[in-house]
Amino acid sequence: MSEDDRLQQEVAKLRQDIADAMAAQEQLHAQLTAAIEKLSQLPAQRPATADKNQSIQIGRLESRMRSVEQRVERVNGQVAGILESRIWKTLVKGGSFFLRFVR
Repeated sequence: MSEDDRLQQEVAKLRQDIADAMAAQEQLHAQLTAAIEKLSQLPAQRPATADKNQSIQIGRLESRMRSVEQRVERVNGQVAGILESRIWKTLVKGGSFFLRFVR
C-alpha cells in the first residue's frame, strides 16, 4: 500500500469519525430533549400529596439533564467550528496537494 493510499484512507476515516460523532450528538440531543420534556411534565402529573423529596430529586435530575444538554450543544458547536475552521480547510487542501504531489 502506497503512502498516498494510506493518507487517503486516513483522511476518509477521520471524516467518517467526525460524521459519526456529529450523528451521535444529534441523537443524544434528541433523546435528552425528550427526557427533559418528560421530567418537566412529572410535577404536573403528581398528586398534591406527593413526597417533597421526590420533587427535589426530580428538580436535580432536570438540572443535570439541562447541564448535559448544554454540554452536548457546546461540543456540537465545537465540532462544527472545527469543520468550518480555516486551519481544518488548510489541512485538507494541503493533504490533497500532498497526495497529488506524491502521485
